[in-house]
Amino acid sequence: MSLGAISDAKMEEQDRVIRQSVTDTLHNLRQVFFVDISAGRLIPSWQALVNPHNYINRSYPLASTSTSFQRVPRDPRAIGLDLTVINMGWTGSFLTEWNGALRKWGVTNTTAETRLLVSCRLHHGDDVHDQESAQSSLKEEDERYIDNGYPNWHASPYAWGDDVAAELSNEKLEEAVAVRPAFGFWLFPPNIYDLAKNHHRHNEFSVLDLTGYWPELCLWDLD
Repeated sequence: MSLGAISDAKMEEQDRVIRQSVTDTLHNLRQVFFVDISAGRLIPSWQALVNPHNYINRSYPLASTSTSFQRVPRDPRAIGLDLTVINMGWTGSFLTEWNGALRKWGVTNTTAETRLLVSCRLHHGDDVHDQESAQSSLKEEDERYIDNGYPNWHASPYAWGDDVAAELSNEKLEEAVAVRPAFGFWLFPPNIYDLAKNHHRHNEFSVLDLTGYWPELCLWDLD
């Protein structure tokens, strides 16, 4: 059940049984996940505003086509530096839209826990379904970064500014570069929505500093 489908549905056009079924479902939900999936791990320098070079966020969990996962209460990797440069969409609007949809369907006392699910697609990430395809996708991504200086086939070096390879020798990013990739997704707590909403109200770009919101890590089963 998607947030858009709930928000856009016209209640008056629905059969009474269907309306009751939707209302009961919304009322009995225990967890709600809002999904924010980025198109790549590279953040252009003009958007990151953290250094004169493009930034590769290697901590970003990567999407796959797997359907099962293992949940880790706290990401055990050294992701501290990368948490300062998290590229998100209009995350703050998710909760507003969700509450509006609940009111529309007459649900006022739900106890569902809301979480923000954050992940990132590699260029050929839709093909990742096992360890072999995961390694192949990572190898292709690294070669693209180093050899070409931009993250994917539809971007040009001119659009991304300085050569991405310059980041690999930057001492400040040694810890970030050493982070092992993870295929899965992050789960952030619900209090991130106010931070995101306030950020987008005062900033043009969607890059947030989430240092104080260390996430859970969910790992896709790729065996």
